[in-house]
Amino acid sequence: MENWNAFLKRYKREHNLSQLKLAERLGMTQGGVGHWLRGTRRPTVETINEKLEKLGLVFLEAQVMVVERNIVREAPGRYAVEQPVSGEALLYASFRFPVLAWSDLQGPLPETAKSNEQTDYMPAGNAFWLLVENDS
Repeated sequence: MENWNAFLKRYKREHNLSQLKLAERLGMTQGGVGHWLRGTRRPTVETINEKLEKLGLVFLEAQVMVVERNIVREAPGRYAVEQPVSGEALLYASFRFPVLAWSDLQGPLPETAKSNEQTDYMPAGNAFWLLVENDS
C-alpha cells in the first residue's frame, strides 16, 4: 500500500472532502491534517491505525516495514537481482543497526553485535550505534 500521506490525499479526493471535513472525520484539527497532506509531519503507526478506524476502514492496518541494511544499497562489486526498495517505501521504513562498545572501534569493525537498535534513520552507508559513556 502507499504511504500515509498519499493514501490520505487519495481518500480526500475520492470522497470529495475539504480539508476541514476530512479533519472532522479524523477527529483532529484542519492544521494537523494539512501537515499530513503536505508531508511535513508523519504520524506513528498507532495513530494511523486509530485514524483508519475513525474512517471506517477497519479492514486496513498500518504496519512497520523493517529493511535490512544490505538490501538498501548494493554491496561493492555485486549487482542487485531484485528491484531496489523505492524511496517512497522507505518513508516509513525502519532500520536495525548494531550497538557497539568503544572497545569495538579498535581495529576493523565487527561483523555482528550482541544487540541491535531499531530506528527510522536511513544512513548514506554502513552505520552503528555507539554506547554513551559518562557525560557524552
